[in-house]
Amino acid sequence: MPSWFISFLRRLTSLRAEDVPLPDPPITRFILTIWKRSQLSDDWANDISAFDAVSLKIVDRNRPHEIDLAMGMAGQIASRGVRVHGWGWHHCTDKEETLEEVEEAVRRCEEVGATGYHWNAERIWSEGSDPAQMGLLFARTFKSRLPDVTLYANCFRSMVNSDMISAMDFYEPMLYGTRVSTIAGKFDREFSRGISVPEKMAVMVGTGRMDGDRDDRAWGYVDDRGDVPGLSSLIKEYRPRWVNFFRGGQINDEDMMSRGNSINPALSEQVRTIRDVLSRGVA
Repeated sequence: MPSWFISFLRRLTSLRAEDVPLPDPPITRFILTIWKRSQLSDDWANDISAFDAVSLKIVDRNRPHEIDLAMGMAGQIASRGVRVHGWGWHHCTDKEETLEEVEEAVRRCEEVGATGYHWNAERIWSEGSDPAQMGLLFARTFKSRLPDVTLYANCFRSMVNSDMISAMDFYEPMLYGTRVSTIAGKFDREFSRGISVPEKMAVMVGTGRMDGDRDDRAWGYVDDRGDVPGLSSLIKEYRPRWVNFFRGGQINDEDMMSRGNSINPALSEQVRTIRDVLSRGVA
């Protein structure tokens, strides 16, 4: 039974029978993350219609990242009825650095018209003096300046705490892997550890590209592999509110935006497959 449905059943214990609402499965939306314009094909914008949002890299610590290109791309994304998100690579190792970086993020979000921002903080942030406190400072400062821009904590799981996550709009752990069992295990651990309420859970996953020269492994599996659940089944089970595919464009000789491989279809088809699985109900 899906975890979101179990949570729903638990909330019913204090209600009268006539007050019990029918459960509606949470809505899951999909994001495509893009790093560099040079990695995209000339007709890249034709491959984004299946997504609810496209996230462009606009910040590198306290500096802009390809901001002129991002502003042009943002216009193309918005013209197709898709939300524009931004993301940035952050260090945030102390108070001064964190405040510099949040100012840069606010400025660039305003320039591209972002409705969401993904705070990507990894090893350097985790080695700072107080990572969770710096994440909290970033979140509170950012939301005080841009309260209507959704903020995602796209960071290492080991350094977060409930105070930091509560200040963010969503917690977005990176659930990568090249074995289907590894990915399934990461989903189970993140959704069972209780660091965030289900309503604030998002996930970042791989695009399904091949793992180098291996023909039996990929960075993500949309379908089940034997009795181990793939991405479609995992998303139906855990119902994250957002699923963020990292990253679009060419990597090595593959471009999952435009074509699939021997394990997974192209990204747009993966999203359509997952939506179809989600539409089949609770069972």
